[in-house]
Amino acid sequence: APPSVAASTAPPRTVASAPPPRRETPPGIVAATTPSNPRRDPDAKDDDHWYEKWWVWTVIGVAVAGGAVAGGYLLSQDDGANNDSFNAEVRW
Repeated sequence: APPSVAASTAPPRTVASAPPPRRETPPGIVAATTPSNPRRDPDAKDDDHWYEKWWVWTVIGVAVAGGAVAGGYLLSQDDGANNDSFNAEVRW
């Protein structure tokens, strides 16, 4: 027969657990913190540089693509001249 479990009249015991270990930041390293109010301050100065703007790189990309297309078009044109040789005179 299984052993019987006697009912205890004593109140349940509470066991206090230890707090989680504190994580120290090593010397020379700055710990990152999250602000309590993540919304941006409307009076804060905008520190973005011009090269961090999306439209700057869009304009540069369009200019490079346009230059590539124009260069390809101009190089593919036949001006009727014989371009099989290159004659140059170099003097010292």
